[in-house]
Amino acid sequence: MASSYKGLYSIKTEAGIITDVQVEAPGGHSLPLPIDIYRERGVEPPAESLPDQNAYSASRSA
Repeated sequence: MASSYKGLYSIKTEAGIITDVQVEAPGGHSLPLPIDIYRERGVEPPAESLPDQNAYSASRSA
């Protein structure tokens, strides 16, 4: 079953390991999902293809 969430950006440790993904829910609000739950629920796009939090923030303020 496809998830109703949409991945926005990844949240990484200083070592570059993805720990969570900020997602947008159908109602328009966003929340972080732990990476294992993100993958388990089949949320798209793949976490590795998402920008990290800093790149996402920079693109939103440009």
